[in-house]
Amino acid sequence: MTQSALEGMSDNLQPILTKVLSHTIEKHIPFNVILELTYRCNLRCKHCYIPEPSRHQRELTTEEWYQVLDDLADLKGFYITYTGGEIFLRPDFFKIAAYGKTLGFAQKFFTNGTLLTPLLCDRIADAKPVSVEISIYGVTQETHDFVTKAKGSHRKSMEGIRWLVERGIRTKAKMPLMYHSFDEFKDLLAECESLGVELSMDHSIAPMDDGTTDVLGLRITNEQLHQIFTDKTIMPKGDLPSAPAQICEAGRNTASVSPLGDVYPCLQLPIKAGNVREKRLQEIWNEADIMRELRGLQMHDLKQCPTCSLQAYCNRCAGMALLEDGDYLGCSSRARQVATIRQQIALEKQGKRSDVPLASFPTSPISRRATGNSAGLLQINRPWTMNKPT
Repeated sequence: MTQSALEGMSDNLQPILTKVLSHTIEKHIPFNVILELTYRCNLRCKHCYIPEPSRHQRELTTEEWYQVLDDLADLKGFYITYTGGEIFLRPDFFKIAAYGKTLGFAQKFFTNGTLLTPLLCDRIADAKPVSVEISIYGVTQETHDFVTKAKGSHRKSMEGIRWLVERGIRTKAKMPLMYHSFDEFKDLLAECESLGVELSMDHSIAPMDDGTTDVLGLRITNEQLHQIFTDKTIMPKGDLPSAPAQICEAGRNTASVSPLGDVYPCLQLPIKAGNVREKRLQEIWNEADIMRELRGLQMHDLKQCPTCSLQAYCNRCAGMALLEDGDYLGCSSRARQVATIRQQIALEKQGKRSDVPLASFPTSPISRRATGNSAGLLQINRPWTMNKPT
C-alpha cells in the first residue's frame, strides 16, 4: 500500500521519496494509513470485499475519528486515504477531512463517484485533497453497471469525474481488471486520456473479508495476465516487481482503521491488532503483537519463499496468502500464478520456455479458521468458509 505514495511523482523525486519510505519503515512511522469511514454503500459491486453484515454496525463517531487523526499526528503520520463503503454517505465527511487538513495530513478521497454533484465537487475543491480516485469498471454502461448492480452508475461516475476535472482537482480512475471487461481497458485508457484523467489498472481481485472466495471467479485469465505484463501501456517500466517483493510494508509503515475502530496492519491483511475504542492508537501501533511480529519479519520466516525459484518474479501479498491460502507466512497461490507468468515472459525474451506449470486454484470448497504463527499469537477472530470458484 505504501508504494502508492510514489504514484504520480516525477522520476527526479522518486529517489528522495524512496529514502523517506525506507526511513519510515526503519523508525516504524505510520506514513500511509487508510481510514475506512463507513462500510455503508449505495452500490453492491460484485467484487466488493465487504460482507453485508458489516454494513450495519455502529461506526466511529466524528469525535472518535478526530481522536484517531490526533493520534496519527502524534505518530508522525503523513498520508491519509479516506475510503469506504462510500465516504459521502457520512454527513460529517467534510468535518473529518477538514480536521485532518488542519493537522497537516496529505489526504486522498476514494469514492464511487455516483453521489457527486457540482456543489459537492466545489466542497471537494475547497478541501484540497491530493487526489480523488473513482473506480470505473468498463468503458460502456453495460459493463460497468453489470459490476455495480446499479443502472445508471456508469453515467453518474463519469459525470463526477468531469466535474472534478473542471475544478482542477487531480482525479484518478481505477479499473480492477476482470475477465468480462478486460477487452475494454484500452478504450477506457483512451477516454481517460481525453478527459485529462489518470487511469490505473489492477489485476488483483481479493477474497471478501470473511474469506468468501466466490468473487475470485471474476479474475482475468492466464492469457490475459500474459497480455498485461507484455503491454507497455500498462507496464511501461517492465514486468518485474520491485525488490524486496516478498515482505511488504504492512504494520511497518502502513495500517488501516475500520469504521468500527478495528486496527489492522493493512487493509488487505485482516489480522486485528486492537480497537481504538479500547486502546489509544499509539499503544496499538507500538505494542500490538502482530505489529511487532511484522516488523521483525525476515525472508527466512516465510515458509516457502526462501527456496522458491520464482522469487525474482514474485510480488507476494501477505493478506492474499492469508485470505486465500490460510497462512500469511505461507505461499500466496495468486502471487505464484502471476510470478509464473512473469517468469514465462522473461524466458520468452531469451528464446526459452518455462518448465513450471501455471498455478491453478483448487476447486473443492474448504473450511478453516486462519491463524498466525506457531505460538498462536495472531489468530483472526472471524471464522469463515471458503467457497472456491468453479
